[in-house]
Amino acid sequence: MIDINLHKASENDLKISRRKSIFRSGFFLSVALLAVVSVIFGITKLYQNNLINKKNSLVQLRADKLNSFDNNTVNNLVNFKRRLDGVSFNLQNKDNPGEVLNSVENLIVKGASLNDLDYDIMNNSLKMEVVADSFRLASNQMLSLKKSDLFRDVLIDDSYRNEAGQAVFTLTGVLKNETKINKR
Repeated sequence: MIDINLHKASENDLKISRRKSIFRSGFFLSVALLAVVSVIFGITKLYQNNLINKKNSLVQLRADKLNSFDNNTVNNLVNFKRRLDGVSFNLQNKDNPGEVLNSVENLIVKGASLNDLDYDIMNNSLKMEVVADSFRLASNQMLSLKKSDLFRDVLIDDSYRNEAGQAVFTLTGVLKNETKINKR
């Protein structure tokens, strides 16, 4: 009995059990994992395409809505809203921009005329385009604004002669801190 080999019988049993458990093999697990990843990738791609289509339709809807607005009406409404806000602010703070503008009007020297006036709320400054008969009047105008109590700094930004030979110059005057024009 020494020569009995039971090993062969158990090796055959192992081969049979391996054939029966293909689900436990590495190849099957790899193929199954690849299939799951492929399904997830496909679902993700479909969802991505769906989102892109929704985004494009929303962009088109937005563009259609924006194009349906009448620009003149919108501009008029925005302008009216800004003026209304400015009036409300002035009423609440009891500010009168007319007083500052009247003061600027009184500071214009004889022989010069104010052509344009812009207020910069961020810098609290007035930008004026003045037309005068000569550049000497331009320097007088600048001195008149500097000597006033309204401005702390006055600079000439640009100067030239127009077709009529008159001196045209642009002044920027920074208002003193206690002087504010509330224009929106």
